[in-house]
Amino acid sequence: MEFSITRMLEDSNYDESNLTPVEYALAPRRKLGRFGQQYNTMAVDFSKYDLKHQWNGEHLTLSSRLYTTRTDRRRFTVDPEAVSVDALPTFVYDNPDYQFEPGVSGVMVSRSRLYENYGAETRAVIDFQTGSLGHELAFGIQAMRSLFDDGRSFGAVGEVISRGNPGSNFGEGELAEARLDKYQSTAIAGYIQDAVQVGNLQITPGLRAEHYTQHRERRFTGAEFEFDGERDDRLLALLYTRVERTQIFANVARGYTPAFARSADEFPLKPETGINSQIGFRHKLASGLNVEGAAFYNLIYDTVVQLPYTVDDANIVVNSADSRSLGFDFGLNYETPTIAGTNVRANSTVAYSYARSTFTEGELDGNRVPETPLHAGSITVGLRGGERWNASLTVNHFGSYVSDLLNTRDFVLADEDRKPVQAGDSVEIREVVVLGRVSSNTLLPARVGYFLPWSGPKTELWVTGRNLTNKLYIVDIENGIRPGAARTVIGGVTVRF
Repeated sequence: MEFSITRMLEDSNYDESNLTPVEYALAPRRKLGRFGQQYNTMAVDFSKYDLKHQWNGEHLTLSSRLYTTRTDRRRFTVDPEAVSVDALPTFVYDNPDYQFEPGVSGVMVSRSRLYENYGAETRAVIDFQTGSLGHELAFGIQAMRSLFDDGRSFGAVGEVISRGNPGSNFGEGELAEARLDKYQSTAIAGYIQDAVQVGNLQITPGLRAEHYTQHRERRFTGAEFEFDGERDDRLLALLYTRVERTQIFANVARGYTPAFARSADEFPLKPETGINSQIGFRHKLASGLNVEGAAFYNLIYDTVVQLPYTVDDANIVVNSADSRSLGFDFGLNYETPTIAGTNVRANSTVAYSYARSTFTEGELDGNRVPETPLHAGSITVGLRGGERWNASLTVNHFGSYVSDLLNTRDFVLADEDRKPVQAGDSVEIREVVVLGRVSSNTLLPARVGYFLPWSGPKTELWVTGRNLTNKLYIVDIENGIRPGAARTVIGGVTVRF
């Protein structure tokens, strides 16, 4: 029996809106003070309770789990009016009452999001023989209930609101009832699979079935929506082992992703379905040297895409066209014997992924699926001195990707209908819409760790450096252009009990 409790609290100066193209060009790592953003904060209260049990018999293993999580995530943000495109990058309003000044003018908005999850699951694995065939039969059932309240309220004019002061209008008056969306979902699922060993070949057929409901209610308007879904996934996997040095594997499965319930777009969206297939190998070339690779081909219907901006504080998620994804993954790992006369070993790891995801129908035919880079990979080299110290240096590469369905290339400021804005237009600066292609980046992180002699492997002092070359790069363009973190060095201690 195992029981765990996790509790985390966060109070931080945080803002989810990002930069317009002209702002990024002039000051890519500066945004505080744009419209009073220095008053924006985030307050998070997270708790998790997890109870696990496992029983191991000679041929039978039973496991079960009960869990619940609760996340109270509140965001307090200055709520500016629209800004003239001509005025960018400055924020001088025609009406000074729009500028937020504590006790004087402007308004802050509170976004209150409460997530609650409750779940139970039980699983069993049985080993047995039928003639010359070995079986590992696994089956289980899972039930889950999720609740989500998405609320919004305002402070008074010029009032700075936060966790300790949610606003004088909080819980009363028309402003307090600006919006409250309540979401509920219930799911129950079961699965069964049997790994059958036939000599060096393992064949695993499997089946997963799930029934779920989604419910959405918008308070203060009385609008309610209900959706029932059925899920039926099938799996066939093959694994061939040759003299314990080489494994060849293949699988094909029906994929299914329930549609997003929380979206400013229509409800419900269609679930995303598809056929996913893969074939690959693992091989031990020599002592300490291992290589693996896999090729995949996936067909996806009613591809679900989240666009890189929000409308009225809600995500925009759409069912786009059918799509196809193909590519391969490759990995190589090598560790040397101890270097002569020492206990030091050198090691290196290479990982590379190529994935081409494109739409296959309609006016999007041939366009790339947003947020999917063609190339990604890393090379790591390191040294390890027995159980006393370790050091590593990594080169990480993340390829370029497009952000919208039409594959806009140059950064462009747009309106909520995804149309470029012109001189004389205005934009919602807190939820700015930027479209375009995000360039690739190559970053250099490193890590050094040292275990205290008297503690063995229990106490480690470590230092981690990220983006050591201090490269300026863009992480994404969700609600505007967001630059990646500058050079960052973090030190700490890890104690294992």
